[in-house]
Parts: sequence; structure tokens; C-alpha cells
Amino acid sequence: LSLLLCLLLLIRFVLALALRYLLMPLIDVLSCQGIKGCRYRLNRTMAILIALLIAAGGLSGLGVVVAKSIGRFAANSELYTGRVEQLIEAAVNMTSAWDLVEIGGPGGMNSTALKHTLSDLAKNNLSISHLILGLLGSAAHVVENIIYILLFLAFLLAGSGSKSGEAHGDAIDTVQAEAEEKIYR
Repeated sequence: LSLLLCLLLLIRFVLALALRYLLMPLIDVLSCQGIKGCRYRLNRTMAILIALLIAAGGLSGLGVVVAKSIGRFAANSELYTGRVEQLIEAAVNMTSAWDLVEIGGPGGMNSTALKHTLSDLAKNNLSISHLILGLLGSAAHVVENIIYILLFLAFLLAGSGSKSGEAHGDAIDTVQAEAEEKIYR
């Protein structure tokens, strides 16, 4: 269980890190980092806040699209339920070709019993409302993940320097600057 939690945190962190690398050029442009003759320069904190708001807006927009899709699916659930029942009935009727076959050998289940078993199984275990509830639960997990990703992203952006690097001559800063340059390329 703890391994799963660590994996989930790592996935969220990697997604936040990817967003950081996507937003850093925007932050550099907004704060006129490395741009000569820039007229409208924002301080770095404001540029980070604007980039974070853009990321939150994009992720929220994605969440709205998913929520609307689930809502439409829920609104048309009766239509889907009817169609699923038709498909189940067609599948059960396909077993009528097996009328003379006893499944499992002599004394086993014949095709009529198989039809009834499949029909009962499908009607009792296949529910569109359960599917919709499962989708809503998944949507809640997506929202939770988005919140975590945005928190990680905020900390990553707050602790970041410019893309051009603010190397202090240390070997770690040099390696980090080289790695970031390769990522941007």
C-alpha cells in the first residue's frame, strides 16, 4: 500500500515537473528574462502567478469537459441501458444454435439453461447507473490529482530560477543547467 502511495505521489510530481518545463518559457517571457528592449516587464513572482493561473485554467477546462461528458452520459443512460439489453438479448439468442449441445458433458448445462444464466447474470450485474457512479468516483480522483499537481507545480515554480540559469559556479548548478538546456531542446 505504501508503495502504491509513493508511486501516485511520484506520478503527480512528474506531471507537475513536466508542466513546470512547459511554463518556464512563458514565465521567462513575462518577466523579460533574456529579452533585450522589453517594455512590459513583470516581476518574477507575478509572472509565476500568471503562469500558475493559466495552468489551473487549462486543467480546470479539462475537468469541465470530462464533467460535461459524464453528465451527458448520465442523461442518456436510459437509451444506453436499452441498447445494452438488446445486445445481451442478441447474444443470448445466439446460443440457440447450441440447443443439442450439453455444456460440460452429459448431465451438464444445456443451451436453455445457459441462456437463462447469461440473461440473469447480465441483467443483475450490468448496470449503467453503477457505471455512472464509478465514472463520478473516477472524476473525483482526477480532481484530487489536479489539486496535488497544482500544489507541486506552485512549489516547483516558486523555487525555480530562470531558464538561462542563475548558476553560482557549483558543479550541481552546472549539471542542472545542462540538463535543463537539453530538456528545452
